[in-house]
Amino acid sequence: TYRTIFNLPITVNGHYYFAEGAYFRPFVGLGLGTMYSDQELYYNIYVTEEENWGFIARPEIGTLINFSNTSDVNMILSAGDNLSNFWVSIGIAFTN
Repeated sequence: TYRTIFNLPITVNGHYYFAEGAYFRPFVGLGLGTMYSDQELYYNIYVTEEENWGFIARPEIGTLINFSNTSDVNMILSAGDNLSNFWVSIGIAFTN
């Protein structure tokens, strides 16, 4: 047998930052939304497939790294766990 699972979360995220104006600004966040899931089970030449949508709540913790006081471009690092998935995110954040 061969099993595949595809998940696509679509969330709106909110962050609470603990330190204003610092180079490292730690935060906690919460993403709420929906998630599409497609599960497939292949055995020999047959396949069983199930698709569904569900509610998702994604708590996260991370930090915003400001490389320069004159720049609005920052690096964001975060991680989280919602009981079925663990993730680590690295990205670029634009602030003003």
